Amino acid sequence: MDPVNSGEVEWKCQKAIMTFFRCLDERNFPGLLARMHRDGVWLRQGKQLKGEQQIMEAMHARSKTMHVYHVLTNILVDVGSECERASLSAYLLVFRHDDGEKHVGSAPLN
Repeated sequence: MDPVNSGEVEWKCQKAIMTFFRCLDERNFPGLLARMHRDGVWLRQGKQLKGEQQIMEAMHARSKTMHVYHVLTNILVDVGSECERASLSAYLLVFRHDDGEKHVGSAPLN
C-alpha cells in the first residue's frame, strides 16, 4: 500500500464524517444528503432511514429550537491494502439543548 495514498484516504474519510455531522448540527440537510449515496441507509436512533425522502422526513421532524453538537474524537481509519475500502471508528459525544426557544449563537449550558 502506498503510504501517500493511504494518508490521503484517511484524511478524506475523516473529513467526510466530520462534515456530515457539521451539516447535521447546522441543519444543512441538503449538505448532509450530498455526503451520502442516493440510496444510502442511515441507522439513526435505532431506525433505518433509507434514501433521501426518509432522511429528509426525519430531519424536518426535528424540533426547530433544538441545538445539537456532535463531537467526534479518537478517529481511527483502517485503509484496505489497495486503498479501495476503508473503515472508520470513533467516539461520538452529543450535546443537546432544547428549551423551546430560538437562540442566536450558542445555546446556554446548564
